[in-house]
Amino acid sequence: MNIFPIRTEDDYDAALARVDELMNAELETPEGDEFDINATDGA
Repeated sequence: MNIFPIRTEDDYDAALARVDELMNAELETPEGDEFDINATDGA
């Protein structure tokens, strides 16, 4: 898992594509954790 800030539209598109791939990931797996991190609001 590579985590980096979204700075460009290409970064944004790549992040959305990855979240889409992870939508059905099992909880408490590396993929599920990646989804949780990517989908969590940082506020």
